[in-house]
Amino acid sequence: MVCLNLAISVSRLVDGQFREFIISQSDEEGAVDASSIEYVSRKKEGELHAFAAACGAILGGGSEAEIEKLRSYGLYAGTIQGMLYGIGRNQKGVREMVENLRALALKEVEI
Repeated sequence: MVCLNLAISVSRLVDGQFREFIISQSDEEGAVDASSIEYVSRKKEGELHAFAAACGAILGGGSEAEIEKLRSYGLYAGTIQGMLYGIGRNQKGVREMVENLRALALKEVEI
């Protein structure tokens, strides 16, 4: 099961890298919309963080609900990281999307 998840994550990472390459070829600065940046960041950083968080929860003996909460938290946290420090830096609309993702991430770890 873990190997299948890892294989899926790797293919999604490659998709994110490809889309980032396409975006980087754009000649116009600021021509990329925030949703495209969010998509690339989710595929590249978000899903890898989600996988790592789920693995940690599994190794720590977490329940299915705890595993899914940590997987979601990892997805949001990784996406935020990618948007702020990767392809999304200096783009319009990114800060607002990051704040929305931050609120969703915090909901996942509330008790």
